[in-house]
Amino acid sequence: MRDAVTTEADIRLGLLGAGPWGQRYIATIKTLAGTRLAAVASRNPATSTLVPPDCRVVEDWRAVVAADDVDAIIVATPPQLHAEMAEAAIEARRPVLVEKPLTLSLETAQTLERKSQQREVLVMVGHTQLFNAAFRKMKRSLPEIGLMRHIVSNSGNWGPFRPDVTALWDYAPHDLAMCIDLVEAVPTRVTARREAHEKIEGGLGERYLIDLTFPRNITAQIRVGNLVRPKRRRLEVQGTRGTLMFDDVADQKLIQRLGHVEKALSYDAELPLTTQVREFAAAVRFRRPADASLQLGREVVEILARCEEQIRR
Repeated sequence: MRDAVTTEADIRLGLLGAGPWGQRYIATIKTLAGTRLAAVASRNPATSTLVPPDCRVVEDWRAVVAADDVDAIIVATPPQLHAEMAEAAIEARRPVLVEKPLTLSLETAQTLERKSQQREVLVMVGHTQLFNAAFRKMKRSLPEIGLMRHIVSNSGNWGPFRPDVTALWDYAPHDLAMCIDLVEAVPTRVTARREAHEKIEGGLGERYLIDLTFPRNITAQIRVGNLVRPKRRRLEVQGTRGTLMFDDVADQKLIQRLGHVEKALSYDAELPLTTQVREFAAAVRFRRPADASLQLGREVVEILARCEEQIRR
């Protein structure tokens, strides 16, 4: 294993990818005490104008993974590159945070999980909504609505229309991760169908319906797509005594309904990506060898693969 990271020093992060989401990481890391962006892998010359003066920008992502002045890696590239880059980080014994979805195939997700365990290298998966303060408050509030019975999730936007990744793999990872996290179990039954499909300039426009059955007779219905206007990110949990409603687009993001009484629930707000990077840096600092989000990431990929198989029939 590498030398221990001292508690006094900044955690030096290497970022792979500086597209729209990678740029959010750049902005987020600037705001966090105890972290520093040491290197970014990007082929866009404009990236150098976005990073701090002491951060270098290089074209070769492997050079960032291998750099002596990088403590941990963040992978914020298109999904088809996740498996190769995360595996390289594991081989170099660099803790790595991988954006969702973990990979685009179950086989590569299983490989990453196995190698992470064998080498005791931390791998976290960036299911960002799990770091949302309103969602975390929802999970803590579940006992107040009695026994969980049904989850309804609806998310999407107009676009993006990608040539390499469908809306299923773009949007559904968040909803699936939230459902599994709330139920604390994987579904025993998965059914999926495509409700809309049309060619859009630059890629495909689609909407999907996913039905899940969990242990304890809990069910979930998920609708996702990139043909949705306006933007949606809404999840409702129905229990035997009441309902919790999380709406990340609304001003009041978390509502509790018990009988006829409805109220907004308060929580300490922080941007989900800020929480995600802060918790990743803390895991690196204290040399945690594993994180539950890797297993969750593999479970999400497995469900997506099952959905895709059914849709293609």
